[in-house]
Amino acid sequence: MKLVLVFVLIATATAQQTTPQWKEAHPYERWQWDCRRLGNPQTGRVPPDAAIRDAAFARRLLAATPSKMAPLTTVQPIGPTNVAGRTRALAFDRRSAQVIMTGGVTGGIWRSIDGGSTWVRMTPPTLVPAVSCIVQSVQNPDTWYAGTGEGLSTTERRTSTLLRTIGTGTGIYRSTDNGAHWHSISPPITGQPNALPTQAWQIVWRLAVAAHDTGELLYAACYGGIYAWDGARWHLELGDTASPAFCTEIIAVGDRLYAAIGVRDDGTVPSQYGIFVRSLRGGGWRQITPAGFPPAARRIVLAASADGSALYVFTQTPRSWSARYSSFASQHTLWLYQPATDSWVDRSAWLNGLKNPQQSPLETLGGYCMALAVHPQNPNVVYVGSTDVFLSLDGCVASAIHLGGYPYRVESGSLHPDVHALVFPPNSPGQLYAATDGGIYRTTMPLATNGAWWEALNDGLTTTQAYHVALNRAVPASRFVIAGFQDNSNWYTSSATYGEPWSFAYGGDGCRVLVAEQGKLIVASSQFGSVYALDERINLLSMPSPPRSGSAFVTEVAYDESLHAVILALDNALYRLGYANGSFDPAWMQAAVIPRPDLITTLAVRDGIALAGTADGRLYRCNLTTGQVEQFTAAPIPADAFIAAIDWDEADPRRIIVTISNYTLPSILATWDGGATWQWVGGSLDEDSSGWGPSVRVVHSIVQNGKRLYVAGTSIGAFVADSLSAQTAWQPLGLTTLGVLPVEAIDVRSSDGLTVLGTHGGGIFLCTLRAGELGADSQQPSPSDFLVESPIPTPTTDYALIRVHLPHGGGALLLELYDALGRKLSEQRQQPSQAGVVPFLLAPTDLGELPAGTYIYRVLWENRKASGVLIKVR
Repeated sequence: MKLVLVFVLIATATAQQTTPQWKEAHPYERWQWDCRRLGNPQTGRVPPDAAIRDAAFARRLLAATPSKMAPLTTVQPIGPTNVAGRTRALAFDRRSAQVIMTGGVTGGIWRSIDGGSTWVRMTPPTLVPAVSCIVQSVQNPDTWYAGTGEGLSTTERRTSTLLRTIGTGTGIYRSTDNGAHWHSISPPITGQPNALPTQAWQIVWRLAVAAHDTGELLYAACYGGIYAWDGARWHLELGDTASPAFCTEIIAVGDRLYAAIGVRDDGTVPSQYGIFVRSLRGGGWRQITPAGFPPAARRIVLAASADGSALYVFTQTPRSWSARYSSFASQHTLWLYQPATDSWVDRSAWLNGLKNPQQSPLETLGGYCMALAVHPQNPNVVYVGSTDVFLSLDGCVASAIHLGGYPYRVESGSLHPDVHALVFPPNSPGQLYAATDGGIYRTTMPLATNGAWWEALNDGLTTTQAYHVALNRAVPASRFVIAGFQDNSNWYTSSATYGEPWSFAYGGDGCRVLVAEQGKLIVASSQFGSVYALDERINLLSMPSPPRSGSAFVTEVAYDESLHAVILALDNALYRLGYANGSFDPAWMQAAVIPRPDLITTLAVRDGIALAGTADGRLYRCNLTTGQVEQFTAAPIPADAFIAAIDWDEADPRRIIVTISNYTLPSILATWDGGATWQWVGGSLDEDSSGWGPSVRVVHSIVQNGKRLYVAGTSIGAFVADSLSAQTAWQPLGLTTLGVLPVEAIDVRSSDGLTVLGTHGGGIFLCTLRAGELGADSQQPSPSDFLVESPIPTPTTDYALIRVHLPHGGGALLLELYDALGRKLSEQRQQPSQAGVVPFLLAPTDLGELPAGTYIYRVLWENRKASGVLIKVR
């Protein structure tokens, strides 16, 4: 079943009268696209240890290349703060239902001290673990553990027995200070491409902590088996490293541990398989798999009642193992285990009867989204998460209630589809939280019999994953920015200010976006070539549908200001659609066809000419008026290289920069003479002595007064250079804010240097860059920015200075200080009369008597707020 947009508004002009509904793309379709653009062309797969190698490369590069840029605290996030990205990890501090720990799958670890109303990022910008699960210690509540890596990832759908995916993580981390600092506790990951040594730590499905007579043990359900850590060493509890299970599961309830071991990725059964139990009072693991249990369950999810009287088991098995990555057709089962009688009941018939309001049956997208929870006060009240959430009030016998999911309506109390975790806060049976593809949601109606109202809790949880971003290049004063986000459609802001809510602009998976005609025309797209247009007031314009769908997950769309035409790439053909005075031509016209079945992957357009790059490493010049196509045959691009971006110099059309995004290939190719000669200019971003270099996604040039500055987005952050050669020394950009977040997209406005960067896991960032001033302090905050600097010093012993940048005077400016459990300790208030920097001093009288630990500060001004972490040491 292909998931497509379920709203049809392209040809209407009444968008404001309708709250749009939409569905995301299949995870497999995203995986195919990313394998083409990032994978090694020789294997067709992304190296399994790409994340590990990227992190090591970043450390070496940053240590060897001190930045000439001024301190880049002014490379600042601009949101969205009201939209979040895919989230799997969710846990509550048992000391307070107001304290939550969560993690973005590409966005780091976050903490809330007010029940999810606001969030603070706990991991530094230079540490971006792909968080999959999180758990609190049972003996020391200040200690937390986080697992990383997705076995079934939206970005990289396939994880084979060779772990060929960039959804993999970097192991298991521990914090002993309430999340302020995180350190790896898993063995080093040394696996090479297409090999499996110690690869278990790259995919951590779940963590559990249990107190034994001998002390506390951490259990990790990893690729291949269940591992236990005693604080010093790891050992395998269940599983078979020679025949690794694809999925494992672990939970602790009362004095018992329950574990599950699934089959291998190819469907064969490992030496240990099924459901297991172990008493914390002694003894080993005992298999309790019921008769009739699926012979080859791929994914297994467990949940137990708070009193330990019931264990529920939710399974998924592909209907066709050979098609498990191209079809999401699945068989699901549900089981109830009653420990008192050591007996099982098959509740699968209940699953088979589930329907959402669109009459769609239970759908887990091949095990990608599965969650299970039991009400803390009633073992017969069960919640099953999939693309939707279903509730049973009778132990999954007959009662079936749809609590949320599809149909999804943005900003209407709906639950974002694709649910990965369902959690009740401690001592709060009237609240249910969900971790979804759109962040964290809460309902206070967990027992509703006619659907529930869900509240999005994503204020400040900036974990969106951008595919593309665009600004208004023609109007220097404009702060308009639009971006396309994975799982989350297209959103825009007119202020580009952190804390200001972004607005929804339509779409399924947000893809390419652009701003044209002095900002009077906005074009955005979603998967496989769905395109729509908006005017400057964000009214939907009537626009003819493209002539067909494209096979590329992210379809290229551009605009030619000289032709006043939208240019759309569908497979190997370019189409144009004229625009004038708020109206489009009645139909798309084929403009050019590449003389090979190549997939066009990027476009640069000007003056009736399109430069087109393909997924097979070919570069073409296409005349959009005559249809003439010429290949740049002199360009030494490797076969099957994925051309991810083209920068066509706005002042000199002879200067062209081509970006190749595949790992293991040289990354940046340039010509200064229109294509007669070419030079590799990746420099320090290409392979170093270790044989590794990051994936470079995009390069843009800023041209000002005859001088140039080049900005590169990579899998380990953004970099700048003022000249290009084979020895280009790229300088890191925004280390203290942007860090090593993958930068997928960049747009620049040369007239004033405004630059926006779209990251995969941290939303959108903004800075002002000026050509010719690489060594100067060229990035002072814009007067329209609200910015809170990090405390000085960090950590502190008895005082801290926090500086707040304000764009204008007026209004009360408030600084609040909280402890790790959300209890307010102090506040300061000022009444600034003018724009500028307002300092707050936390003096020894404020901090000196406080114990060492982690504290949260919050700054509020007008309708804006910002939070951060303050560390106090003795």
